Amino acid sequence: HALPLFANKTFVVAFFKDPPSFMDFIDSYNAANGSNVTLEAKIFGNPSPSVYLVWRNHSIRLFSSGNYSITYRYTLFNVQCNDTGTYEFYVVPNGTRKLNVSRTAHLEVYGRDPSI
Repeated sequence: HALPLFANKTFVVAFFKDPPSFMDFIDSYNAANGSNVTLEAKIFGNPSPSVYLVWRNHSIRLFSSGNYSITYRYTLFNVQCNDTGTYEFYVVPNGTRKLNVSRTAHLEVYGRDPSI
């Protein structure tokens, strides 16, 4: 018997029951200088995607457990005026980079910077 054409090959198939999407998202935050701010996004996906928070060419991976609707949070402590800017929640489905989704949130820190 001859082997089927692909018998000795390994195939990886990315299968998503539910591709990632944002269920709830706040796109604007205002905070007083010296306060704490928690950026938050509720992201749906099965299996759970990898989620990163990106700001000024820096990124940090946010972790959660389980599947389906998950809330991802990142708290900035003692924010200063130089923390003002755009923060991006970047979502990468596990298994592929073809279905990436992202949303941006703007943080405005107001008040006098004590270092001035």
